[in-house]
Formats: sequence, structure tokens, C-alpha cells
Amino acid sequence: MTLVALMLRGFGAIGLLVITILVARSLSPQDAGIFFLGLSMIMVIVPIGLMGLPTSLTRLMSVASEAGKTQDLFGLNGLAVRWVGFGLGAAVIILWSSRALIANNLFSKPQLADVLAFMLPASLLFAFNVLRAQQLIALQKELIGLGILFIATPLLFVGGIYPSYPDSPGSMARVYFSSVLLLSIFVTGFWRSQSSSWAPGRFSASALWQITWPLWVAAIAGIVMRWGGQFISGIWLSGEEIAFIAVAERLAMLVAFVNLAITPIYSARFAQAHAENNAAALANVVWQGVAVSITIALPVFLAILFLPSLLLSLFGQQYVAARGFLQIFFLGYFAHALFGLAPAVLAMTGHEADVRNIAFVGSVLTIGALFIFVPSYGALSAVWAMTVSVLFLSLASSVMVYFHLGINVISPTGIAGVVKSSLKRKFARHKAQG
Repeated sequence: MTLVALMLRGFGAIGLLVITILVARSLSPQDAGIFFLGLSMIMVIVPIGLMGLPTSLTRLMSVASEAGKTQDLFGLNGLAVRWVGFGLGAAVIILWSSRALIANNLFSKPQLADVLAFMLPASLLFAFNVLRAQQLIALQKELIGLGILFIATPLLFVGGIYPSYPDSPGSMARVYFSSVLLLSIFVTGFWRSQSSSWAPGRFSASALWQITWPLWVAAIAGIVMRWGGQFISGIWLSGEEIAFIAVAERLAMLVAFVNLAITPIYSARFAQAHAENNAAALANVVWQGVAVSITIALPVFLAILFLPSLLLSLFGQQYVAARGFLQIFFLGYFAHALFGLAPAVLAMTGHEADVRNIAFVGSVLTIGALFIFVPSYGALSAVWAMTVSVLFLSLASSVMVYFHLGINVISPTGIAGVVKSSLKRKFARHKAQG
């Protein structure tokens, strides 16, 4: 299943890269930057609206599913739908009504209003797609869940670009909304078929909130660290500079795509090992995940290190100017490939408060750096602020994993032992078959 997850996430990463290339080549850098700015706003709004529920539901629903407690599954789903529907729905209505004010007065980019007209409704649909996908993964429907998370939206978006050939930020946003809407129709129908047999029941709202609210704070802080650079910097930077940052970061994220792929799968394994009080199994699962991340990330790391101009030219020759941004970004994302499982380990083992505190401190530092340095030093300072935030989150989380669980996330001995055991098992199966 891990190999399948990597393949799906790999296709998803390629899909996102293709989307970025198509947007960059279809629109001028100025217009592409406005579209990417609208997209970054959605990437900020959605995790806030999800309230940390994807992570908490992965933990709680995987345990309930293993125990056959369908009434708990029913209750958890009902709470999640109500919280996200009412909370994010109200926020979307308010922001949609204020889109012209946001575009003209806050960002001084009138075209952004046309983008937000479609992106804001898409954010509510996208949030429910993410929520359903994470629930399906918890219910051991990993292939469907990962396909929703990583494949479906990019595929539909690319399919929508070719027949319509959007030539403005607003028309590009319309294609994005259409792709998310089509996926939502499928996801809703599939989810109903999976949950129709559950016994009606309730789950304690206070118990769910106790687990969820630290993760919500961590999600808000983490998304500020991840997307806040583009979003906040958009106040001062031109559309072209935003486009350069977006393109460079999309490429750098390829280094960490494997970590993003396996985190949903390994999160359930972390929770199960912790529930069984099996410290050795938990450590082995962590080291196995890190070994996979390093193996897949290394060649991508080398390609970005030695061929940055060639890769950037895929988006258009003008984007080669973002070479310096790319080389800074990829340092942070390679560290994320090494240490990026640590926040999930903390969240799945009852240390949500540490995830929250680390993300909160990192987001405060990031926001402070952006507001202090970007007005005076421009786009380069935004890139450094975003990169340092990724480094801080990964390294600080790894320190807390060692403090609480005694696991060195990048232990050479542990990783080598896991790899050796895996190779022995494969050799034994091959010998038995031969």
C-alpha cells in the first residue's frame, strides 16, 4: 500500500506541476501571480475551516473502525459535517460578499475579485473533499482517499484547461471551481454508499473538541507558515513576483512529495501502534517512513540542485529568473523530507499540544518576518521566511518526538535496521518462490 500511495502522490505531484506550467504558460506572469495569490488564499482558508478535524478523525475513526463501533463513526461524521459546514460556510459567505473590498483595498489588485468569486465557493467544496478523503483513509479505503486528495482535482483541472483555454485569472479560477464541483459530486455519492450501513449514534462533542482544538491551532499556524508567504507578501509584491515565488516553491515541493504521500497512511499506523502500547513497532514504522522518504527524495533533490534553470524554463523562459528562490526553497523541503513525519507522530500519540505550540511559535516568527522584511527587502526576504518556517517546524517536531517517545527520527542505526529487515524478507520470499 505504501508503494501505491507513493505512486498516487507522485502522479499528484506531477499533476500539480503540470497545472503550474499550464497556468504560467497560459497567462502572463502578472496574471498568473494573481491566480496563484487567489489559490494561496484558498489554501489558507480551507485548513482553518477544517478545524484540525482531518487529523483527529484519522486517529479516532481508525480506532473505531477496527473495533467495529459504527455508531461512533456515525457520530464523528455528523459532528465534523456540522462544524465545517456552519463555520467555513459562514466565513465563505462573508468573504465572498467582501471580495471587491479585499481585492482593491487590501491587495490593490482589482482582478483578484474575479478570482475570488469562484475560488471562495470552491474552498467549501474542496474542504469537504479533503474531509471525506481523510475519513476514507481512516476506514482503510486508502486508494480512494489518496486518489481524491492527490489525483482527482489536478486531473479534472488540467482536463478543463484544454477545451476552454482560459486567458485571464478569473476564467482560470472558473475552471478550478468546475473541477472541484465535479469531484464533490462523485465524493458525496461514494461517501453515502460507504456510510449508509452505520448504526445511528452520538459521539461526545467535548471529547472530539478536546483532541481537535490543539490540532486546529496547529493547522492554522502551519498553514500560515506554508502559504502565508505568498498570501501576506501579496500585499506588497507585484503579481509577477508572486508568480516567481509560486513556481519556485512548486518545484521545491517535489523534494517532499513522498513525505506528503505517506503521511496519511502512516498516521493510521502510528495511532494503532500507540493504542497497542507497542513502542518498538512505533519506532520501526517511523524509521520505515523516513527510509522511504530519503530514497525517493534524493534524486529529486539532486535534479533541483544541479538543473535549476532547465527545470524553471519549463514554465517559460522568464521564470529562470526565479533560480535563486528555487535553491533556497529546496533546502527547506529536503529537511521536510527527512523530518516531516514528526508532527504526525506527535499528533497520533497524544501530543497534539506540542504540534500546536511548535506551529504557533513558527507562525508568529514567520508572520513577523514577513511584515518586517518584505516591505523593505522584497520577494527574497519572503522566500527566506517561508523556508526557515519549514525548517523550524520539521526540526522542532523531531526534537519533541525524541523527548516524549525516545525515537530519533533520523537514527542511522534504526533506519538501516528497518531497511535490512525489509530486504531480508523480500529475499526470503523470492527464494521461497524460486
